[in-house]
Amino acid sequence: MSKPQAETDSYDGYEAWKGWSAGFTYDAGDALSFSRELNDPDLKGKAVLELGFGEGRLLAWLRDQGARVVGTEINERLLDAAKEAGSRYTARIYRNCRSSRGPGST
Repeated sequence: MSKPQAETDSYDGYEAWKGWSAGFTYDAGDALSFSRELNDPDLKGKAVLELGFGEGRLLAWLRDQGARVVGTEINERLLDAAKEAGSRYTARIYRNCRSSRGPGST
């Protein structure tokens, strides 16, 4: 029996479709791409917000460059992966213009 439409998770299979498997890690190719895309900025101490952090590659790289990072993500599984990775990221979910997670929530 299928789930009622209201209960269907629109992100079922999303991570597999994107080819994501290792959250909050990046490789040398990612680092080069991020550096070029941002024109080799000095990020030490800068506050950076990433909307929709996905598997967290950019957040991890930004953090390693010395930035203070905050990421938002609507996908509950990706938020759980961030927690499991022991990330030092603040993650909030916004639905209907109200936060369902606030600072300090687990």
